[in-house]
Parts: sequence; C-alpha cells; structure tokens
Amino acid sequence: MKGLIVLLLLFVSIRSYSQRIEKSDSLIVTMNAQDITPIVDSVIHYGKSLIGLTYKYGGSSISGFDCSGFLKHIFDKYGLTLPHDSREYVHCGDTVSLNEIKKGDVLLFKGSNIKSKRIGHVALVIEVNENEILMLHSCRRGVVIDNYLDSDFYMKRFLGVRRLNKI
Repeated sequence: MKGLIVLLLLFVSIRSYSQRIEKSDSLIVTMNAQDITPIVDSVIHYGKSLIGLTYKYGGSSISGFDCSGFLKHIFDKYGLTLPHDSREYVHCGDTVSLNEIKKGDVLLFKGSNIKSKRIGHVALVIEVNENEILMLHSCRRGVVIDNYLDSDFYMKRFLGVRRLNKI
C-alpha cells in the first residue's frame, strides 16, 4: 500500500511539474528550456548507439531512418514527440543564431536541391566547441556524426537553428 501511495505521489508531482499537451495540426509537447536539459545527454547517448544503421526514406525505426524519423525515434524513447517531417521543425522550439548554438539544438538544412528555400534535412547538435559543431543525423550514409564546420555540403544548405524548449 505504501508503494502505491509513493507511486501516486510521484506521478502527481511529475504531472504538475510538466506542462500540458497542446493539440494543433500535430502533437506538440511544450517544455521550458531547463526541462529538456536533463534528457539531452540521454537522447544523444541513445542516438550514438544507433550509428551505422542504414538510411531509409520515410524510415523511423531501427530497420532504417530518414533524418526526421531518426530524431523522432530518439526523442520518442524519452517521451518527447517530434514531427516526422523535416519541414515541420520550423514550428519546434525557438530560433537561435548559429553563434548561440548548444548541445540539443537542431540544425535545419535545405535538402539536395540547394536552390530550394524549404527545410529538407535536420540534424541534432551533440557537441559545440571552438572548432566543431558536431551533429548526429541520418543521411544517405546512414546514422553518422559530422562536424558542421568542416562540411561545405551542409554549410551551403544551412537554414537555421531551433532550440527545443518546445517539443
């Protein structure tokens, strides 16, 4: 009986700590910036464990991922819902400048068509230091880590950065 009471109290305190789920065209869970910080390392650790898995257009499982399916999968594991459409990431969180980027942010890129102005690729920032912005993502090479600052391909396609304080 004591265990049940403890679980009930824990559930009530966690529920009152987090904000309510809003419904719109897609499911969005709103959180404060500090709320997501404790899970970022876990999300990154789990995402790194999937390095080497294959790319699959439209994929969102370990049998193959596209870029947004990969981010959706690794955040879903921790109860946070992200869209499975890279274009929808413009609605997630807040815009931050590249010089404010930090671990846990999402980089937005054009897809293969460099003339397009639409988001076609997303990547999770896993480390930032003076000479590197390491990003974890699923691309044609599968799930990989790349240094954004060393990639002309991605630098030419850069569209912005989103801070996931709202997911």
